[in-house]
Amino acid sequence: MKKRVKTVDPERHSRQCHVCARADCAEIDRAVIAWHSVTQVARQYGISRQVLTRHITGKGLIALREKNVKPVFMRVIEKGLARLRKVSVRDVIAAAIAVAKLDKEGQWVNRSEVTVEHYLPRMSAVELQELADRKVIPEWVKKEIESIKARLEASEVN
Repeated sequence: MKKRVKTVDPERHSRQCHVCARADCAEIDRAVIAWHSVTQVARQYGISRQVLTRHITGKGLIALREKNVKPVFMRVIEKGLARLRKVSVRDVIAAAIAVAKLDKEGQWVNRSEVTVEHYLPRMSAVELQELADRKVIPEWVKKEIESIKARLEASEVN
């Protein structure tokens, strides 16, 4: 059985919502999007959790919150480093890796880095000398790197 997704008329919501009518509505929205606990936000602003949950649903804040996962990972790292809670080293490392894979819009990006160091063992003595002296990368290395970049870009599009 499929779960029925409730759609909310944004105009109706904004007219009838107690949270939308408040002067600090934008502040409440920012707290929710920044992954603060819904219960704590409701308590802090003196509104019921049920009213806040309806507001979150009505304004579509869940989607914005899901795009903004970086604060969650940052809290795991902070808590782990400060040892304020039981956070394992594995959790901290996983969160740090996750943060590194987020772009500036908070979207997950699978990054693959290709560096010249990967090709050093395959370079001739002359090519290594050119690289060391004049920072000249051999053409065959440049072509391979460009080929890898093209394949990665093509796979990201699909």
